[in-house]
Amino acid sequence: MPRLNQIIAIEDGTKKKEYADLTKQHQILQKSELFNGFLYSYTPNDSEGQVYPDEKKIVQSNAKEIVNFVKIQLSEFFDIVATKDTGNTQAKADIVVDGVIIAAQVPVTYMLFLEKQLNDLRVFITKLPVLDPSKSWKFDDAKDMYVTDSPDHRLKTRKVHKSLVKIPPGPHTKGEADIITVDEVEGSWTQLHMSTAYPASQIREMLEKVHKLQSAVKCAREEANSILIDKVKVGDSILGYIFG
Repeated sequence: MPRLNQIIAIEDGTKKKEYADLTKQHQILQKSELFNGFLYSYTPNDSEGQVYPDEKKIVQSNAKEIVNFVKIQLSEFFDIVATKDTGNTQAKADIVVDGVIIAAQVPVTYMLFLEKQLNDLRVFITKLPVLDPSKSWKFDDAKDMYVTDSPDHRLKTRKVHKSLVKIPPGPHTKGEADIITVDEVEGSWTQLHMSTAYPASQIREMLEKVHKLQSAVKCAREEANSILIDKVKVGDSILGYIFG
């Protein structure tokens, strides 16, 4: 009795060999002249007539032999795939992380699906928005989002025209003055930052969990694939039905 992982290991090589062999036979089958020949023999009407040598073309390929070759090659491949697929229906294992069973007796085919999904999830998590690390945040339950611990303050100014005396007026002279523009504080803005982004530590934690789960799925798949399975023989009957 082989192990499932042994059947999986030889399937790809067998598939490539079958493809190469069938391609070669298919190319031969396109050359119909290889399967046909002839023999011309000349018989004169009397014993004194001119004698001509036989003309012939030898048949170079045998269609029946090609069919038999293909039957033998495909039968082996059909059996390997049938054995693998049947084994996959029996291959199951627990997915365990840190000693805790996350999912019990999961079929190996589902694990293959799960591995792809976890890869996609890892990419998704890396794209999540992250809280600005330059600010101090706390979670506000009422707002259901993060807010900064303390607000930022920013002064609001306005332009004011003022008179700048250059020469004060005297009893007999006019004074001189320039009109200048100055910024005068008229109030202040208070800014509270809010965000629904994730803390960097939480994103790191999610990525770590995905990594642990990916490792657990691979281990479970290896365990499931190590089961002993019966060889399945279906190729001869399938191809025998077609070719007789």
